[in-house]
Amino acid sequence: VTFSLGDPDGNVGRNALAPVGRSYNGREWERVAGPYEGTLRYNCTRSSVDSLLLCEVALPPLESDEQEFLLLTYNHTLSKRNTVARFLQQTTFGPTKTEIDSFLGVDDLDLSFAEWLHDQIYDVPRTSHREFWRRRIRQRLDVARPVGRPSHPCERHSRWREM
Repeated sequence: VTFSLGDPDGNVGRNALAPVGRSYNGREWERVAGPYEGTLRYNCTRSSVDSLLLCEVALPPLESDEQEFLLLTYNHTLSKRNTVARFLQQTTFGPTKTEIDSFLGVDDLDLSFAEWLHDQIYDVPRTSHREFWRRRIRQRLDVARPVGRPSHPCERHSRWREM
């Protein structure tokens, strides 16, 4: 749900809708960037009877008779494929099509996500970035040196850098 300020026709341009607050997934209202970011305060409490979230806000006066405050509702749902892709994007270094496809045949995504996380924590062998790095970077010299490295930048096995 978005709480916006705009003109009744929703014209684009200077009089376009300007969001002044939002609430989603039953959460409390929150301020958003815009002309009223620092001035509006939302006071939200849970009803003791039915645990319904009740919110109040003091609205500033409108600048003209053509303006009005609007309460807009947007429904946004993701496809199963996009839900899986979002989950893998947040939990890996990026999903592959194969990983996404592996989730598409299941009925309960929440349970599959929990099982996947459990497997990643307890069943996948741990790897060490440090061990990986040390095996590939700054390998030992195969010649004996008094200090352990060449003493001139042009010598064989030197790894000098200009700093």
